[in-house]
Amino acid sequence: MFTESQIMKIRILDADPAFLLKVEKSLSVFDIEVVGISKNFILEQQEIRKYLPDVILCNVHLGDLSGTELLEPIEDIGIPIVFMSDENDLEAYKSTEKIKKSRFIVKPIHQLTLKSILDNLYQESKLFSSSKILRKNKLYIKEGGIYTKISLLDIDYIFSQGNYSTIHVNSRKFMLKYSLNKFVETVDCEFIIRIHRSYAVNIDKIDSISMNEKLVIIADQKLPIGRTYIKNIRKILANRI
Repeated sequence: MFTESQIMKIRILDADPAFLLKVEKSLSVFDIEVVGISKNFILEQQEIRKYLPDVILCNVHLGDLSGTELLEPIEDIGIPIVFMSDENDLEAYKSTEKIKKSRFIVKPIHQLTLKSILDNLYQESKLFSSSKILRKNKLYIKEGGIYTKISLLDIDYIFSQGNYSTIHVNSRKFMLKYSLNKFVETVDCEFIIRIHRSYAVNIDKIDSISMNEKLVIIADQKLPIGRTYIKNIRKILANRI
């Protein structure tokens, strides 16, 4: 249950007026505030930047407009998006994959299913805005009531086990209750890349790399390279040389 200060704010975009009203009524029984329902999308990007909802619920087909095309220019805000489709449409699903922090669901949508998806996205989003805060390439980590500021540029590498990640910065370590996938997706930095299912590295901190031995060395630490990441690592390094 959210406290009053934690009420989730969502914005709903759909060309069907009846559906908009149905969803708004369905969510009204929960601690969710609908900060706008829209069937006119001309000024929608400005409206989203104005109201800054916690989650956006958007149909992939908005009449003659694509939901992904509408929202992609404001992806920098970092608002999670639930894309909806009126049918099982593989192409529509694929079009949403380029949007980070998004989910895809097919109508009709059960009330509790939607509530669960919204809750999960909201909590994931708020994780970095509460005890772990990311602002302007600075990560603020709370330990014992004290916030420590870490520049993403100073990170050497990240090691992950399950839902916990350890950030290595010079000789210091900071632990987050966050999976490696979610961490890399959240910081969204071109210089932080995955090299293994358990490791991500700052490529500017790499001292040496051996594709034969499948090792990356950073500050005397030998880090493994996973087979599935070799091709992408080569491509990224080639583009930065």
